[in-house]
Amino acid sequence: MLDVLKAQYAMVQSARIALLNYCATVANGDFVRPLPGFVDKSMRDMLLHVANTYRSWLGRIAQGQ
Repeated sequence: MLDVLKAQYAMVQSARIALLNYCATVANGDFVRPLPGFVDKSMRDMLLHVANTYRSWLGRIAQGQ
């Protein structure tokens, strides 16, 4: 089980790094603009969703809560 959790965490880290690197290249106005492809959510909204998912994963899986 520990190997699976380590592999999952490595994937989460990789996805987070890619997302943050991309967000750093986006103009502020584009970052907060609602997008039809994201159900009218902005990239900022999606980043918040990813952060909340990550936090939930840490709490529920990694820390056994």
